[in-house]
Amino acid sequence: KWRPPPPVKARPEQSPKLFSANNILAQHRFAPSSAAEAAPVGDVAAKAGAVGGEEEVRRLLAKHREAATGAYMGTKASNTGWSFSPLCLTRRPVVVYGVGCGMDVSWDVGMAEKYGAQVFLFDPTPRSVRYVRGVVVGFSGDGRMKSGGQLSFTAEGLADKPAEMTFAMPADSGHVSMRNIELADEAMRAKGQTVIAKVDTLGNWMAARGHDYLDVLKIDIEGAEYGVLESLLADDFLPFTQLLVEFHGRFLGEGGEGKRRHEGVLKGLREKGFETIWQQNAGQEVAFLKVEDLGYCEDGGERRVPRKAA
Repeated sequence: KWRPPPPVKARPEQSPKLFSANNILAQHRFAPSSAAEAAPVGDVAAKAGAVGGEEEVRRLLAKHREAATGAYMGTKASNTGWSFSPLCLTRRPVVVYGVGCGMDVSWDVGMAEKYGAQVFLFDPTPRSVRYVRGVVVGFSGDGRMKSGGQLSFTAEGLADKPAEMTFAMPADSGHVSMRNIELADEAMRAKGQTVIAKVDTLGNWMAARGHDYLDVLKIDIEGAEYGVLESLLADDFLPFTQLLVEFHGRFLGEGGEGKRRHEGVLKGLREKGFETIWQQNAGQEVAFLKVEDLGYCEDGGERRVPRKAA
């Protein structure tokens, strides 16, 4: 049973135990975000054929945006919550990849607990590895839940190609998130503490787990999201109905490069048929829904295609 919990004031890096397996369900938030935060309906004429015309696409997108405003889940206090459309999560199995965990997986646990999702978590950060493994073990020893949902964890990062990547650790030892060394700031470089970790591609992860398509892909990977999304767009490999992204364009430098890449990714997603259904913090966190999958979300009758035919 989901009841509104009391406000949480501590940040995860200040109190990691707050987000242990025993306490994590109490951190969920289902409060609606402002409807004004959802982006206006864009030009959907080119995508309308799959679900019956432009007006029908607009109607369905409005319905999903309304659903998303009431589906916020996660931890408000640490700014790690997300909204999404639950209307696309009614058919089992629900497969979710949560990439970048930090010290709070309350959203991911909520997806498994509330929607019976099979949630696959990924993060190579040393502190996150210890924390997430503890959360997974905390649920029946193997991540299984009474709802039928399940958590699993892999200590790897997401990239545009398989590699052993060097990451810079945060300059503040109280913080958790590390970054690709190429995106490290001056304080990180001055500290000089690095970690080498394995990274892999989304396609390789899915193939290894027998997945053809994801219901939700959530990524929070400290600036590396641009390289990953640029690669997926270039390959026309977009095997997910909903995409939740925390953008870190500020990590790409002060020149125009960050803005150019950010705008390029947004433009590319729209051209591939993804529409914004929710956002917060001036577009730093955004939820996208693939228009081609609207029919699937309605009745499950439409086949979802991860890659367009050549």
